[in-house]
Amino acid sequence: MLKSSSFLIIAACILAGSLACAQERQRYAVVTTRNGLVLRENPGVVSKKITVIPANRKVLVLGKQTAETAIGGVKGRWTEVQYFDTKGWVFGGFLLHYEAVTSAYAAVKSGVMVKKEPSPFSDDAALVPYREKMDVVDAENVAPDKTMGSLAGYLKVRWKTIQGYALDSDLSFIPIPDYGIIYDPKNEQAYEKNIITFFNDTMYRFGKTTEAITAALGPPLKKEIQSHPNRHETDKNDMVTSLVYDGMVISVMKIPSGDELMLSMEISSAKHQPGIALIGGPLQTAFGRFGIPAEDNGLEYTYYTDESAYCGFTLTGAKGVVTSVSLNCFPD
Repeated sequence: MLKSSSFLIIAACILAGSLACAQERQRYAVVTTRNGLVLRENPGVVSKKITVIPANRKVLVLGKQTAETAIGGVKGRWTEVQYFDTKGWVFGGFLLHYEAVTSAYAAVKSGVMVKKEPSPFSDDAALVPYREKMDVVDAENVAPDKTMGSLAGYLKVRWKTIQGYALDSDLSFIPIPDYGIIYDPKNEQAYEKNIITFFNDTMYRFGKTTEAITAALGPPLKKEIQSHPNRHETDKNDMVTSLVYDGMVISVMKIPSGDELMLSMEISSAKHQPGIALIGGPLQTAFGRFGIPAEDNGLEYTYYTDESAYCGFTLTGAKGVVTSVSLNCFPD
């Protein structure tokens, strides 16, 4: 027998149109932790890990929850969700539910197009620049766009005086980091600290091992493995794995002890690194953002960390425009 609330929902669906009503009953949330959120088979930190859902990714909330608990001082409930076609449990303290969303940021380098109606075929209302903040007018009602996949839909937003609909897959619900660094010759120590923070936050954004990287980014387009003689144990080999993604190549070395050392990250597109608003931008502007002194000839800046390694990054340009960012950390 149907409960009275279920009967009312079904009756409303018949009156309003079954498809629209079915979508209104869907509840969504986004991951707020910058390192991603582990999706597990069952509630609890000891349950088997299925995958890691990257920051700001959208999930479908299925409804089941446990009693409130706390992890790292954050209170929440283990919540059953669906990430694309995969179902599992995440700690809800690190989810932002759509009904609580009040603002969003343009997460596309070329800008986010706001439509007059919730359709890709609608007239354009405005092009919102990258990282610009918008008000979310009605977060509970998401108009689906089947051409963009199962977890994409239009949200009603307001930017300045313009109101319209933006595709939620083009939005960030957590502020997009700005790695701009100002060089102050009177404060070299703070400058060095900022450079190292940028390097670590960028190169190790998805973890330091092949397992962590593939868990965060999914299977690579191509995987290449090469053997190299170990410098300290010449009878043994190091195995270097290169994970090739769209616009990014990450290389990780496994040494004879079994430890993995991340060697390099070559970035030629901001697709996986939206915090780096450098690719395609003016080279001199990029140097200014990172505070690279003029005497470093404006092309390369490197530094030594306190680890047993040589680490740094290189900005590469063509015709005055940044074409790639290369980060590396080679063991001695």
